[in-house]
Amino acid sequence: MARRGLEASEAEEKDQFYDLFSEGEHATEFRFLSLSERLAAMGYMAKAQLALARAGEAEIRLSQMDERLQDVK
Repeated sequence: MARRGLEASEAEEKDQFYDLFSEGEHATEFRFLSLSERLAAMGYMAKAQLALARAGEAEIRLSQMDERLQDVK
């Protein structure tokens, strides 16, 4: 379920509707909320992968989360 949510979030981000928020008064807030949603989904996926004894996959997902967080800095 988390994977589907992450995929949907990434697909929505590519939608032209979101171009309206790329600049302007609320752009920073919108980008932060969008990133927060994606990080939460990635966290759920990593947690599920650990529960399923897929540590290697969880490590990759956590690494991706770290990359996203570094982009925020």
